Amino acid sequence: MARPGHTCRCGRGCRTPESVVRTIALILVVAALLAGVLGILGPWWSFQEASFGHFGQYTGTLDWGLVSSTYSPPPIGTPPRTSNYTNLPHIGGVLSGAAVLSVLSLGFGGGLILTMVPAWRRDWFRFLGLALGAAGGAADFVAAFYVMSALPGAAETDLRTITSFVSITSFWGSGSGGNFDFHIDLVWGPGWAWYAAVVAGILLVLAGIARWRGWVLPSRRTGSPSTERSEAPPRQRP
Repeated sequence: MARPGHTCRCGRGCRTPESVVRTIALILVVAALLAGVLGILGPWWSFQEASFGHFGQYTGTLDWGLVSSTYSPPPIGTPPRTSNYTNLPHIGGVLSGAAVLSVLSLGFGGGLILTMVPAWRRDWFRFLGLALGAAGGAADFVAAFYVMSALPGAAETDLRTITSFVSITSFWGSGSGGNFDFHIDLVWGPGWAWYAAVVAGILLVLAGIARWRGWVLPSRRTGSPSTERSEAPPRQRP
């Protein structure tokens, strides 16, 4: 830590542990916001499907996102298929609730950044930053675990054409079934965006803690390196 009137050998003021923590807080919250945006855009639940029947054979992935679901590639003989959950009300309801929580988390993260603006320096902002980080992290965690617990039941209700052969009772799983002219194998689990939401929540909590420890970002320095000189005390005559 630099003493008053002391300059580092590099010609700039030394970075204090507090300033390092403040920088870490900013990096964490920016990374959390990036992960949160990716979580909103990507798939939260994915099905790996392999089926065959009178229509031929199909192997592909069904991704469930907060806004829509997509077949990749689409089933044989069909155009590229994207659903906005109009015909899947239970699944759409669960994912819409998660989308609202994810957007709230982004808002809390944006508020956490605002508490770091030097022009709005207030001592109590560090406690506000801690609260915003905790609230944003909680929103992401609730969204992730709400989807994990509620989506299998919603899929069991909406996907009768699939669940009549394969029962979907958990967020992770696999199964197979069929009849005399049709067979399907399914493997399902969380998509990468679900993990991104969990990571975003963890980063927001850590950013709030770092914000509380590091006060405001960046700290202002008085004087310039060229004008900061250490002066030796005058000698006293005996």
